[in-house]
Amino acid sequence: MQAVAISYESMTYDEVMKLSSSERIAMLRVRARIKKQIDEEMKKK
Repeated sequence: MQAVAISYESMTYDEVMKLSSSERIAMLRVRARIKKQIDEEMKKK
């Protein structure tokens, strides 16, 4: 899962635009989940 997230993070805008809408939604969900995890880690410290 992490590897997928990394590849999404490094994608250019044009590459993102080539994705189908379902792929784009999945990508946004992954990003949101990662952001949430990071936020929770920050709260613990």
